[in-house]
Amino acid sequence: MISIAFLDIIGLPYDGNTLSKRGLGGSESATILMAKELSNLGFKVTVFNNCGVDAKLAKEGNYNDVTYLDNSILDYKNDFAFDIVISLRTIIPFLAPNQYTHFKEYQPQRYKHIKANAKHKIVWMHDTFANGDLMLEDLLVQGHIDEVFTLSDFHSTYVMNCDHGKRRNFEVLKHRFFQTRNGVVEYKVNGGDGVDIRKKDPHLYVFNAAFTKGMKPLVEDIWPKIKAKIPEAKLICIGGFYTFKDGQMDAQGQDWLKMSQDPKNKELGIEFTGVIKQSEIAEILARATYKLFPGAFPETFGISSLESLLYNTPIIGTRFGALEETAVSEACYMIDYAIEPNSLFPFIPKERQVEKFVQATIMAHHNRYLHQQKQYACNQIKGIVGWDSVALQWKQHLYRMLGQYLPVDEYRKVSYINSRVREVFGRRFTNLEENYIPRKKEQRIVIITPTYNAEKYIANCIRSVLQQDYENYQMIVIDDCSTDETYHIAKAFDDDKKIKVLRNGVNQGAVRNQIESIRKFCKPEDIVMFLDGDDSFINDNQILQKYNNLYDGTTEFSYGSCYSMVDNIPLIAQEYPFHVKDRKEYRMYKFNWNMPYTHLRTFKAKLLDGCEDWNFQDENGEWYKAGGDGSIFYTLIEQADPAKVKVVSDIVYNYNDINPINDYKINSAEQTKNAERILSFNRQKQASLNNRKQYEKSINSNTNK
Repeated sequence: MISIAFLDIIGLPYDGNTLSKRGLGGSESATILMAKELSNLGFKVTVFNNCGVDAKLAKEGNYNDVTYLDNSILDYKNDFAFDIVISLRTIIPFLAPNQYTHFKEYQPQRYKHIKANAKHKIVWMHDTFANGDLMLEDLLVQGHIDEVFTLSDFHSTYVMNCDHGKRRNFEVLKHRFFQTRNGVVEYKVNGGDGVDIRKKDPHLYVFNAAFTKGMKPLVEDIWPKIKAKIPEAKLICIGGFYTFKDGQMDAQGQDWLKMSQDPKNKELGIEFTGVIKQSEIAEILARATYKLFPGAFPETFGISSLESLLYNTPIIGTRFGALEETAVSEACYMIDYAIEPNSLFPFIPKERQVEKFVQATIMAHHNRYLHQQKQYACNQIKGIVGWDSVALQWKQHLYRMLGQYLPVDEYRKVSYINSRVREVFGRRFTNLEENYIPRKKEQRIVIITPTYNAEKYIANCIRSVLQQDYENYQMIVIDDCSTDETYHIAKAFDDDKKIKVLRNGVNQGAVRNQIESIRKFCKPEDIVMFLDGDDSFINDNQILQKYNNLYDGTTEFSYGSCYSMVDNIPLIAQEYPFHVKDRKEYRMYKFNWNMPYTHLRTFKAKLLDGCEDWNFQDENGEWYKAGGDGSIFYTLIEQADPAKVKVVSDIVYNYNDINPINDYKINSAEQTKNAERILSFNRQKQASLNNRKQYEKSINSNTNK
């Protein structure tokens, strides 16, 4: 078992239970949560910190299989040996003896034996600087430190290039850096029901960060202007300051105290919570509609940003520091540069920045439809922001550094995480172990494309499929009796292996073409995709591979997100509440367009087994045409195991709502009528009615005989 020691010399007192009792700084929280997850992955973990300073604040002991010991134990016990030693925010444990005098107040000699016995020595930075920053590069070059862990593209770039009294050399340091990130814990909110975007308070804004990260310009300069434009707006300021282990309050604490007690701020609808527990923050974020984050200090990653997105609260922020990375572009609103001058950029025009920030906030408030899409876009981060996913990336890296073999199942899982982190957060810095993405055994994918009079679009549609880096698929193109050149253009691509083009003598409508194609060409375990002939995949070679990986035994049905070509905005797939899925009451739950945005729709072909034609026909037994796509969507999602229905928030599909012959433009009445019937459709009642008709038909037949 590989052993790891975390050394926290300068942090606040805490132990493994602290986060359940009170708020804590980001660095200390990260240590508690990462230690726990590494232990879950099979590491033997010990945390040395100030847990013996005050028994009311923290105690030594074992928590979640992680041992917490006070730093003072190293004064008389020096036989500790760990494979990996990680120092938080300081170089002190890795000093050479001749350097001790510079930091004698921290008693660096305590860590002499731990350093000597370590196989791998790491400084895990959380800020733009470390305690002993001036010596960091020399200690790396001399081998006293093996690696530095940073948190984001901004953080890595800054730390490798900054001048803190001695300019650093990027080329020398690059291979000694590992770029990790922070994670978050997802708490149960709203009594366990989770976030309901429709029930969020449309006038509730929140700030969740330390006082120095923009609270002062927000309260003093920005909020009064917002309040004047949006009188009903309310602001909750979470966080503020921390007391040190000696109980003293620093200067920012004094400023926060004065601000929080100012009666005019109360009149402006501002509530100050101070530092509170993460579970309490989660409840506030679940109610809030916007997070205001006018960056005044460069974030190195920002746990609070992830928390906001996790509870579907888009950020209105500034492209300063790592906020550019953590505030996912499709889910947030950003202005360039920090909100006010700072030591890095002293010439920022504050008044202009404040005005830009206020305008961005007003725009977000008034454009409710766009904001709703951004709220749903927050779901992109789900599955990759838990501390367990960060810990698995650490395990992959640490195993490589120590020459250990990572189990194949963990290798496949972490490769997916690596890829998604780069994609969602737009990362440019890539660690060496992230270079190869494993490919799972290809399942057969059948893409069904009914098309009518799409001569302007069909070639692009087919090319978007042909670009896929995937072998085991077939595209079935059905020309539904077009009166233009659609068939001939499509036929030019027909090779009968990957692209098969068919032609109807009469127009049957998309629904009938889709159902009959599945029955004719698909095997039960095939993955079926619906791609309309005037639509297309986005220019991404990996779409089929992504969906192949999605269908790993945990998926039977998926619906996804698309890009509206007419509105030039993303339409983000929306999740059904748990109780709706469990009861399969999909038709009763209304989104903007009744059903959620559903392109790209995929499912296992076997879901169609046993589904009679009347599921897809009107009261006269005619196959649905305009508005009939809902009949397939609801019929098949009702057939699927609710636990195996997946929502894909990634945009992989171009929705061509520019097309002048779209049903909602030329057949809107029929579309509405069919959609309403499909929503009110009762399958059990219809099945009973059809059985009765068959019985009566049989009786009449026997009577005639």
